[in-house]
Amino acid sequence: MNYSIMEQQLNGEYRDAFTAVITYGTLKNYSDEIMTERIAELFDTLLTAQTNGKPVGKIIGHNTERFCREFFEDCSNWDMTVKFLQSLFYMSCITFVLVLLLYLTDRGSAEGARYNLTPCIIGAAIYFIFSAVSNLIIVPLMFKSQKIKPAVWHRISLIVFFVIFITALILGSQTRSWIYIPESAYLICSGAYIAVYFIIRSVIRYRKNGSILKAPEDTIYIQNNREFNDKKYDAIVMKTWKKRYDVQYAKGKTDPGKFIEKLKKNNSTSRKMNILTGIAVISVYGVSVFRFASDGNITATIIFSLICGVICYKIWKFFIGALSSAQTQNDRLISECESSGLPFPEFAEKILKIYFSFTISRYAGSKRSLRICKAIKLN
Repeated sequence: MNYSIMEQQLNGEYRDAFTAVITYGTLKNYSDEIMTERIAELFDTLLTAQTNGKPVGKIIGHNTERFCREFFEDCSNWDMTVKFLQSLFYMSCITFVLVLLLYLTDRGSAEGARYNLTPCIIGAAIYFIFSAVSNLIIVPLMFKSQKIKPAVWHRISLIVFFVIFITALILGSQTRSWIYIPESAYLICSGAYIAVYFIIRSVIRYRKNGSILKAPEDTIYIQNNREFNDKKYDAIVMKTWKKRYDVQYAKGKTDPGKFIEKLKKNNSTSRKMNILTGIAVISVYGVSVFRFASDGNITATIIFSLICGVICYKIWKFFIGALSSAQTQNDRLISECESSGLPFPEFAEKILKIYFSFTISRYAGSKRSLRICKAIKLN
């Protein structure tokens, strides 16, 4: 869930309260599922209060720490354990692929090849140390130091993490007590953990959602509010374009017609860059597979090509897919502007007004969630 977009719609003490709860939940390391559901409800309530001019104290009370504790009171240590197991699953997948690639090469397939387990132990130590520092030091200080905003404490936590991370790396580089295990043993152990985790997760998802596939992300905030998110995107883009237009128009460098043509040209150039990037990714993939295949090991080449193919696909989907989606939306806005017959400044103002009116109507009759009512002891 994109919390930054939510924060932009809240002002003053409403934003501070919202950020405080996000920071608390993040430092407590609650799972993404819990944070997504709770934060969506809290945002709904705070935006309604802001729209109606209701003081934030009526929502969270005068003790933010108590509100945060009660807001997440039904989240047990088991939830944090699940988050750790999930992180361990992702780390196991990454290291499994890397070790498998080494194992398939001449260097890794040699008899007696071993994998250095020390980095994994250091990584786990970093996780536990940072969690302890966050829970025992940063969270209590955040609520005691009222003059420092929650957003600042979030940045402080990032600095603390990097300090712990760098310190662990330095200490790890100085140690001579490396822990090695055979690569085949690591592949068996990590592969077994990945398989068991995947099976258990699939069973839980099937019982909960009727499918082993992950439920669409941000179901409450995105799926049920698709129209709102589309209008929000239009407003963000138009606000950016309008600001750029005003600067260029003030300098006498553009007019409504020229600006639209420039937007179309920029979007077209971006699409061409996407094609070139795709060709580059495919080329790198092809060269890598060809060089690996030159060794003559067909089985290793097939496995290597599948692994690299998945990696390239993820890169393509994450970067190129997101850009292509944004470019399609931008093309739609440009087309709507041209078909409306309005000059660009007037069309931009129209889009912003539509988004503002839609937001007000959407939250005017919003109902406070039962969980928030329980947290602030309202009947």
